[in-house]
Amino acid sequence: MAASSTAESELDEFLDMEKLDSIKLPGQEDVEHMAVDDMEIKPMNVHDPPMTHSEIMRELERRGHRSAGFPDEDARTLQSLYDAEHESYVEQVRKERSEKKERLQKQQRLQKKRLLHEMQLKEEAEELDKDSQLQVWLDMIKQNKTRPIAKIEVNSITARVLAQAMWTNTSLTALNLARNQLNDFSGVRLGRMLRRNTSLRKLELDNNELGPRACAAFAEALKTNTTLTLLSLESNPLTSEGSNVSGIESLAEMLTHNKTLESINLWRCNIGVQGGAAMVRYLPLNSTVVFLDVGSCGLPIEQTRRIAKYLENNMAAAKADQQRRKADSEVQARILAEQRAKEEDERKREDTAQWMEDQKVLRAENRRKELEAERLRLEEARLKREEEERLERERKAQEEASSKKKKKKGKKGKGK
Repeated sequence: MAASSTAESELDEFLDMEKLDSIKLPGQEDVEHMAVDDMEIKPMNVHDPPMTHSEIMRELERRGHRSAGFPDEDARTLQSLYDAEHESYVEQVRKERSEKKERLQKQQRLQKKRLLHEMQLKEEAEELDKDSQLQVWLDMIKQNKTRPIAKIEVNSITARVLAQAMWTNTSLTALNLARNQLNDFSGVRLGRMLRRNTSLRKLELDNNELGPRACAAFAEALKTNTTLTLLSLESNPLTSEGSNVSGIESLAEMLTHNKTLESINLWRCNIGVQGGAAMVRYLPLNSTVVFLDVGSCGLPIEQTRRIAKYLENNMAAAKADQQRRKADSEVQARILAEQRAKEEDERKREDTAQWMEDQKVLRAENRRKELEAERLRLEEARLKREEEERLERERKAQEEASSKKKKKKGKKGKGK
């Protein structure tokens, strides 16, 4: 049941609830006119048909009551028991009928919501098919490939599609939807978009037909939104020509929660004295709004002056905070520069030390190579000398052998 309620609540976010009652379902009137109080069963009567005293006594015993011994008194007692039982029975039947009617009405309401959702989706798809340019925009928005600033042409139907596409967009930071004749429900969808979007900083909706519902939706979303800094609702009937200030009152109360908005444009929105009073009541509790245009809204001079005074205070605080942040930034920059200079000096020292170490290693390696080359040269000279000595010995040995051979040959000649 809880899951069903959650799903229905999520569905409500997409629906124009004002159109819900206009949808009629088969059998709806039967449920609406289902009887709850009409009871055909009459209470039992001890006198119709007349009961004997013995029968009355038995009925009393069945209900755990003892007879008083007097027929008239026992009859009255039994009749009161009959009346109480009938009242309890009637109450139980009424409760069951009421629960059944409520259950059927809930089922029908959910059916109507689903039907309305299907109708809206079909309406959006048909309208979107007519606008190829918006289709391109939607593709870029979903892929986060838009430029940061955009002015998009939509109508009250396609604005709903755009609002949903903006849920997860991170490329757009400023969106202008002014002069599109957007109705109150499309404004509701755009307002709810701000509960999910985390990149939009500027939203312009001037000269549309947004009313109290849209205003309330923006107020609710901006209680938790932490990125939007400018909201322009100029020339929108936010109070339905002064007949409904609930949206403006919600927008004013939102100021006690939001810590990001800096600029709100309500010029020519006819927020009236009540709307002005709400702004005067809640604006002092906000420290970030420095621009609030309530011109041509029917506010008395005193309210306008008080609002201007609160804005001046916020502006002064903002400037002081800006100067403080600038000073802090300069100090931080100086500290960072000094830190970087130290790091650069340390890096240079480390580079120098590393260069010297590298040179030491290089000199050692060169010396090692020189020694190795000298060793190889000496070894080569030694081998060459040994080879020459070996060849010299072999030559001398050959000469000796040749000399001996000649002497031996001479002796043999003399003997002959």
